[in-house]
Amino acid sequence: MSNQTQRSFAAFLTGAVVLAVLSASIDASWTVWSQANRLFDGHLLWSTVAAHVLLAGLGALVLYPVLGPLLAWRAMSRPFRAGFGVAAGGFLAVFGPFLYVVDLVGNRSGLGHLVEPRILVTVVLLIALGCVVGWLLAGGRKQSTVKERGPLAFSLVVIVISVAGWLSIHALRSKPLHAPPRRLNDAVAASGIRNVLWIVLDTTRRDRMTVYDPSLETTPRLAALAKEGVVFDNASSAASFTLSSHATMLTGRHPSSHGSTHSTLFFRPGNPSLAVELRDAGLRTAAFVSNHVLRIETGITGGFGMYDDIVDPQLCYTSIWQLVHNVQATLSIWFRALRNNGQPHWFENHQRSAAEQNERIFAWLDENDDTPFFLFVNYYDAHWPYLPEPEYKERFAIPYDGPITGYAERGDDFDRSRGVGGYTEEDARYLLSLYDAELAYLDHHVGALLDKLDALGQLDDTLVVVTADHGEHFGERNMIGHSLLYEPALAVPLILREPKNLVGGQRVADPVQAADVAPTVLDLLGLPVPDLVDGKSLLPRIPQFAHDASGTPPPTDSPVIAEDNYFLDASTKMARIGALKLLVGFGEREGEEELYDLAADPAEEHNLLAPGATVSEEHRATLDALRAAIAALPELRTDGPANPKMRAALEALGYAE
Repeated sequence: MSNQTQRSFAAFLTGAVVLAVLSASIDASWTVWSQANRLFDGHLLWSTVAAHVLLAGLGALVLYPVLGPLLAWRAMSRPFRAGFGVAAGGFLAVFGPFLYVVDLVGNRSGLGHLVEPRILVTVVLLIALGCVVGWLLAGGRKQSTVKERGPLAFSLVVIVISVAGWLSIHALRSKPLHAPPRRLNDAVAASGIRNVLWIVLDTTRRDRMTVYDPSLETTPRLAALAKEGVVFDNASSAASFTLSSHATMLTGRHPSSHGSTHSTLFFRPGNPSLAVELRDAGLRTAAFVSNHVLRIETGITGGFGMYDDIVDPQLCYTSIWQLVHNVQATLSIWFRALRNNGQPHWFENHQRSAAEQNERIFAWLDENDDTPFFLFVNYYDAHWPYLPEPEYKERFAIPYDGPITGYAERGDDFDRSRGVGGYTEEDARYLLSLYDAELAYLDHHVGALLDKLDALGQLDDTLVVVTADHGEHFGERNMIGHSLLYEPALAVPLILREPKNLVGGQRVADPVQAADVAPTVLDLLGLPVPDLVDGKSLLPRIPQFAHDASGTPPPTDSPVIAEDNYFLDASTKMARIGALKLLVGFGEREGEEELYDLAADPAEEHNLLAPGATVSEEHRATLDALRAAIAALPELRTDGPANPKMRAALEALGYAE
C-alpha cells in the first residue's frame, strides 16, 4: 500500500472517529443538560455550554495528540489537513447547533423561542468552538507549532476552562436558581398544612378501585385512605392523553387554554403552575414521573426544584441507539426473533416501576431537611402493557387459554387478521383481570409511600391528593386502551385527605373536573388562585363547607370540560352538566355531535342527537348551555411539529401511528 493510500485511509479513519465522538458528545451533552436542569429548575444558562466544552475538550485530548500521530496525521499534506480541519470544525459549528436547536425548539411553534439566551449563547459558542477546532486542525498561522503542540495545548486549555466551569456549577447546587424562601408563607403556615403529596395513578379508571366498588379487592390501601378523607364520585379527566391531562392538573386550565395537546407535545411558557405557586410560598418542590411522555423536553418542569424523569438506561437517549432501534425495527418485519412484543427495542420500555419509583422518592424524603414540600408523583404501572408481577397475576388473572397477552394487539402472537380492537369478550375480560392485578401492585406501593411519610412523622401534616390522568377502555366501543372522550377514559378517581382541615368519610356526588384540583389545593393552603385558572375550588362542594355564610348551597350547573385531539387531524370537546354530556367534533369531525344522559345510559349507547332520536324538553335548556360552554372554549392548538424523539416515544406507547 502506497504512502498516499495509507495517508488517505488514515485521514478517513480519523475523520470517522472525530465525527463519532462529536456526535456522541452532542448526545451526552443533551443528557447532561437535562440532568442539570433538574437540579436548577430548568433555568441554568451555563450547564449546556459547560457540557459541550468539556466533552469537546476530552474528545480533542484523546483524538488529536494520541490518535493523530498513530494515524500519520503529521505526514499528511497541508491541503489535505486543511480540508479535514474545515470538515471537522464545520461539523461541530453547524451540525452541533442544528441538533441542539432541533432538540430544544423542534417541538415548539414558530421561532420565537430561538431568542432565549440559553439557546443563543450555546449556539454561538458551539459555532466559535467549531471555528477554532477547524483553524487549529487546518494548521493555523504557524503550522509547525500546531503540528507539534497545538492539539494538545488546545485540549488542555479547553479542559481546564470546562472543569472550572463544571466545579462552579456544582458549587451552585446549594443555591439553585429560584430556590424557595426559607420562611414559609404566613397563609400556608396558618393552614396547618406543611406538605402536599399529589399522586397520579396513570391510566386508572375509577370503577376498578375498591374505593368505588367495595366488591373489588384491587385497592384496599387507597380505600383505607379514602375513609379518612373526601371522595369525589364523579371526577372527570381533562383529556385521554397524559401530557394534556397533567398540564391541566398543574395549571387548573383546560387543554385549549394551556396549549399542551397530543399534537404540540409541549407545555407552553406563560401558563400558571401549581409548582411555581407552592415554590414561591416556601415549599420545596420535586416531581418523580414514570412516563416518557412527561419527560423534561416537554417543558412541564417549571417550578420544580428537582424533576426526576429518567425511565430508561442513558444509552437509550443517544442517536447511536436510535440507529440500533431503527435497524432492529426494520429487520423485525422479516425476522420474528427481533420483535419484542410492541416495545421499541430490547431494554427500553418508556416506564419505571412503582418499586423503583419509591426507591427514588424515599431517598429524596430522607435527604429533605424538614422543609415543607410539594411532591408530585406519577405512577405508571396500570398503563399498557399489562404485565403484573407473578404474585398479583396469580391472585387476579382469570383462567384463559387464548392468544392475547398483556401486550394486547402489539404482542408478537396477536392475530393481525383480527385488526386493532378485534377482541372477543373473553379477551377483554382477561386483559381487565391483568389490569386489576396491576392496580393491586400499584396500591401496595402507594401504601408503602404513605407508610414512609407516617414513619417520618409527616403524614398527618400532609395534604394527600390521589387522582388519575385518564382511564382505560376494556372492550367498550370495541376498544382496548384510551382515546376519545367516553366515560371509560374520563371517569377517574379523586381523593383528598388532610385530617386538620377535612373531615374524613365525606363523599361528593357532583360532577367535578381535573381543572378544579389545583385551585382546591391553593384554597386549602390559603393562597390566592391565579387569574388565568379555569377551574374553581371544590371546597364549597364538600358537605363540610357546602353552605356559605348566607346558608345558600353552591351552584351545581358549572360545566365539566374535557378536550382531546388524539387523532391529530381531528379534535373533540366535551361538556357535562349534571348527568347530561355533550361531545362536539372539530377538524375532520366538524359538525359531529353526541348527547348522552349518563343517569339513564351510563354506557353511552344511545346518542340523543342521532337521526330519529329526540331531545326531551327538560334537556333542551341544558343542551343549549352545553353548546354555549363548548363554543366559548379556544381552539385546540395543533401547531407542532412534534419533537421527533417524543414522537417515537408516543408511537411506542400507542399514542401515535
